[in-house]
Amino acid sequence: LVSCQRQAFLVLQGHTPEPMSGDLAPSFAIGHLIEAMSRAFFYGALPPGFALTHDTQVPLPAWWPKGHPKFAKMGSNDFTIQILDAELAAPYLDLTRAKPVCVFDYKTMGQIPYTTLSKCKSLAEKPDGFGYNSQLTIYGDGEGTPDCDVALVGFNRNSPMQGIAVRRLTNGERAEEAYRLSTGFEMALAGNDPGLEFINRWGKQG
Repeated sequence: LVSCQRQAFLVLQGHTPEPMSGDLAPSFAIGHLIEAMSRAFFYGALPPGFALTHDTQVPLPAWWPKGHPKFAKMGSNDFTIQILDAELAAPYLDLTRAKPVCVFDYKTMGQIPYTTLSKCKSLAEKPDGFGYNSQLTIYGDGEGTPDCDVALVGFNRNSPMQGIAVRRLTNGERAEEAYRLSTGFEMALAGNDPGLEFINRWGKQG
């Protein structure tokens, strides 16, 4: 519930999100299976000088309303890669451009969102109704989290042979997301309705 500022406000006003449709269960099951298989590939393919962790409980940002009972106290991050030995890692990664840690979230997608992800130059150029960018920003900005890059990894469940599509959320995009989220929480906690923020931001595209 982080893709639109109004979602937090509505939850605090006592509204309950509609439950997930029961027929989505097979889709989620396939997604978890694909992620588990990919995890094995990631560990197997990881070159020397790097370390990989998965399904890690991570702290939330300082601006996250952790003290409120309606909001989570911790997050759960899919994957983190970090450099253990810069000399060993250098043949595989330009260390003048990349940060020593990368937090990434893994999403199984249908054909349309996967194609959009694989073709877009920036994660901020299309409406993000699922809140992917928000989720990445939250995990990357967690209190005590080292300076890191964050990236979205998409896998096409309809056409597995296409492999993964990866896009990094830039520092500027992360800053915009953090500002939007934090101001939305402030308004919600104060009982102020931010209105149709997502629609106002994206118009007909949204």
